[in-house]
Parts: sequence; C-alpha cells; structure tokens
Amino acid sequence: MKTFSGITGSAIIIIWLIMMGLLVQRSFFAPAQNAQVPAATVQAHEDAEEWAGIYFKDTKAGYTHTKRQKLPGGYSFSEKAVMDLVMMDVPQKLISSLTAETDSNFLLRKFTYSLSSGIITFKADGTVSGKTMQLKIESGGAAQKKTVQLSQPPSLAGSMRYAMARSGLAPGTVLQRTVFDPLTMSNRIIEATVEELETITVYGQQQACFRIRESFNGIIVYSWLNQKGETVKEESPMGFVMVQEPRELAIAGKKDGRKIDILSATGIAADRPVAGKNLAYLRLRLKHVNLDGFYLDGGRQKRTGDIVEITLENLESARSYQLPCTDKRFEEYLEATPFIQSTDTNITAMAQQIIGADRDARSAARKICRWMQAGIEKMPTMSVPSAAEVLRSRRGDCNEHAVLFAALCRAAGIPARICAGIVYLNGSFYYHAWNEVYIDRWISIDATNNQFPADVTHVKFVEGELEQQILILKIVGRMAIEVLEYS
Repeated sequence: MKTFSGITGSAIIIIWLIMMGLLVQRSFFAPAQNAQVPAATVQAHEDAEEWAGIYFKDTKAGYTHTKRQKLPGGYSFSEKAVMDLVMMDVPQKLISSLTAETDSNFLLRKFTYSLSSGIITFKADGTVSGKTMQLKIESGGAAQKKTVQLSQPPSLAGSMRYAMARSGLAPGTVLQRTVFDPLTMSNRIIEATVEELETITVYGQQQACFRIRESFNGIIVYSWLNQKGETVKEESPMGFVMVQEPRELAIAGKKDGRKIDILSATGIAADRPVAGKNLAYLRLRLKHVNLDGFYLDGGRQKRTGDIVEITLENLESARSYQLPCTDKRFEEYLEATPFIQSTDTNITAMAQQIIGADRDARSAARKICRWMQAGIEKMPTMSVPSAAEVLRSRRGDCNEHAVLFAALCRAAGIPARICAGIVYLNGSFYYHAWNEVYIDRWISIDATNNQFPADVTHVKFVEGELEQQILILKIVGRMAIEVLEYS
C-alpha cells in the first residue's frame, strides 16, 4: 500500500527549481558571440553584496547571500542559499553554496558548488579551459571525474539580470543565454524579456522596477530589477518569492512558527476519490496545462487531447530472457551515470548478492524490487539522489529508491530507467518517481511501494534523471485532475 513516506520525491525537483531560480541560474551564463564587457560596465560592477529573504506562501523559508569582489585580472563570486522546510513533520535544512573565479570579462575559470541536506552532501568542482570543463563530482562518499564540452566558453555574469542591466534595460529588450547548471551537469537555454517598467512596494517603500520574464523549458520566473540593476523581488512557480532585505532581516528565522510542508503544498486534489484496490484501468482528464512534450502516450498509457488512459500491464505474459541483456538498443539504460553508479563496487556486489544465481531478467528484477522494499528505510529526503549514497545510508524517499533500483538493475544486466509523474493517495495526486525495466517491453516498477507492475494511478510524464524531471515544473501548481473512469 502506498504511504506518504513513499511519495515525497517531488521535493528535490521543486527545491532544484528554487535553487536554480534564486541562486544557480544567476551564475553560469555564456555571453553573446564575440561580446565583450565594456570597461565602464566592469567599473559599475565592482565589489558588491546583496541579501534577500526567501518566502513560501508568505511564510519565511530562508535567505540568500551573494557577494562579488574584484581580483587582479578578474573577479571572485560567492553565493549561498539557506532554506528551512518541513516534509511530513520532518525538518529539512538545505544549504546551497557556490564560489567561483572569473577573468575580467566574467569568463569562468573555476568553481565549487555544493548542496547539503543533513548528512547528505553533493559537491561539484570545475575548472575551465576554453570550451572544455573538467568536473569532479563527489556524492555517496565517492568521487567521479567528467569532461563537459561546451558550445562556447562559459561566463559568470553574476546573474542574467546584471547582463541585461549592462546592455541597458528597456521594455521589449530580449536576451538569450546558454546556461551550464552544476547540479544537473547540463546546458540549457534561458530567454529573458523586459516586459515593462512598473512601481512595486517592498516593505512600505515604492521602487520603480523593470519586470523581467525568464523562461526555460516552459518554466517561467518573474523578477523585478531596480535602476541599479539589483534584484528587488523574484517570483518562482508554486508561490516561492525572494525579496531584497537587509542582512539582519534576511537571516531572521520564522516569526509565526508556521511549518512549510512541501508534500501538502504540491498535492493535486482529485475531483472525486479513486476507490478500490488492484485496479486494471484508469481514465483521467488533466486540465489547465499544456501536455505537449510529455511522455503521456505510449506503453501502458494512451493520450487523447487532455485525457489519459492507463491500463495495468500483464507481467506474466512478458517473455523474459537470460541476463545480462546484450541488445545494443538498450546500452544507454545499462550505463553508469554520475548519480546511477551501476559500476560502483558496492552496488555491483549488492546486485549479485540479491539475485544470486538467478539469470532470468523478470525474476531478478522482482527480487531487486522486494529487497528495496525491505532494505531501504522510507524517509523524506531533500537532496540530490545518488545511488551510492542511498546504498550507504539505506534510507530515502522515492527518488532515492528510483536511482538505487536503476543502478542495481543495470549492475545485474537489466535495462532500467527512471520515470517521474504523479500517483494517487487519499484523495489527491502527488508528484512521484519510479522505474521501468525492459523485459520484452518496458514494464513499470515502483520499488518504493513494492509494486511490480506499478498500479494504474501512476501517470508518467517524463523519463530520465534530474535534467528531464524538471520539465514537470511546467505543471506544478497549475494542473487540475478530473477522474473520469476506473475499474
């Protein structure tokens, strides 16, 4: 049976957005081709320091602190965000930190980024030479090295907003930048548009600010810049707001004692209950959002317009095979990644211990699923999901279960991938992560809740790791669900 402790994995997706919108997104920008930072602008962006409070639905959630300093031949930057949240009454403290050095034109030389939550810490160090970035990633007690080829040398402009301020803010101005994100180790395109000059009131003071709309992958963030180019206010999806504040006010804790529970804040109430167990069919209408670009049509799911039908898979009819899988079509789903460390010696040893002499793909996948249910403690976790870390700590929520299950399957020679979407529980749908393994077709497995196959209330929107999962943020806080039929 599904429990709340088994469906809390949406937290990392949401927190990732917050950190990207309030911190990471400000940091790694590639300048327009052949663009140079004018000397006058460089003088205008010498030593500076800013503080801001982070609020969630009018409740204090944390703060950010950014600092820039002029160095001989370049700049140093430090940026930090601290957030205090709650998940299922379990306090969660997140600390995101970035330090970096650039040359005088803000071209990146090196950086260190970390994200910590309790005992779990993710860290990435990078050095840049031309269009090549050498990365060292530390997670789960192990270090990995990776080389990233970039389309152009990355720059650290301090923020995209500063870049726009240097160019001159005016309604209608559009700026597009390529962003390197150290959390997902990937590039993305962000487009910023100056919409209009408006007067906003912050702490009783009126300021004339340019409202800027930033969009990436269909996700929208609004920010307000004053005449100095400072970010006075920012609004991200789900009701997160950043407000420029003096240091003392920014670091002050919650005044009213209210708790910010991420799980309850992201639930999507169904218009009527989905009653009964062992359902074979479910039909839903997904309203008020654009569903294009999601994996809603294929396999056990069928999409017609805004209606999605899910049919339970017949696992016994699946033709199995002997391990390991040697079909080259599935090499991608057998490879190790920075967070699915399927070649880690502890993971390969555990996979062998779980399946023993069993070489039947379906039987081995079932054994791994059962071991996950018994061997990993269900606990709300806000961090970057790492298979090696989960195996070491033996605890986590659905994202932790999904990455470790994928790693164990791949180590055993079973193609496996991560899915993310929604699942039903007690009158609402919640954001969730689970897996699919290839037998004679892709079969859904929820290792968090020991479901093989996963029940029909699992609605898949995306496939892949964090880089793909963030696409769900396009619908967070906007989607409504109508239950049309089930049996």
